[in-house]
Amino acid sequence: MIRMVHLACIPCIACNDMAANEAELIYHALNTTVGEIADQAIQSNQEEVSIQATLSETWEGQIEANGSQAVSGNKILYVLRMHLTEVYVPAQHVSMTGSVSVNIAYFLDPTDRESYETTLTIGGDVLADLDASGEADIQYDTVEQYSAVTGTTIFTSEGYISGHDVSLW
Repeated sequence: MIRMVHLACIPCIACNDMAANEAELIYHALNTTVGEIADQAIQSNQEEVSIQATLSETWEGQIEANGSQAVSGNKILYVLRMHLTEVYVPAQHVSMTGSVSVNIAYFLDPTDRESYETTLTIGGDVLADLDASGEADIQYDTVEQYSAVTGTTIFTSEGYISGHDVSLW
């Protein structure tokens, strides 16, 4: 079972003197969009990944993601390049344009075939507008772990956006 990946990250996003609330909006907007595309890549289970999306329940705009899949032991790895064009996320009232690289490591526990761990590494540049404005230089990791035995999902988050600690969000 593939679950929606919600990014809780270790960012180093340096935005042009962005306030903490603006950096937090970008953080959540990226979590929404990149998480959905990462889920699509994992669900595709293809060696070559090409995703073009213009609309979801949580965002609109244009996202193109291209990359490849590799297998390393029990992990499936994806290396993607994502281009966001005027991607608007209503929940944060933020619009983003830019390119990010996304490395995904997905492990499905072979003992129960339901428990999993997903690690995402995201880096690149995004220009934000509306409630958050400025250029964000992005570099962060996130880990989501789901245990079918306990029914719990754990998200880990640490790092910074423009000097603001994301573990507080």
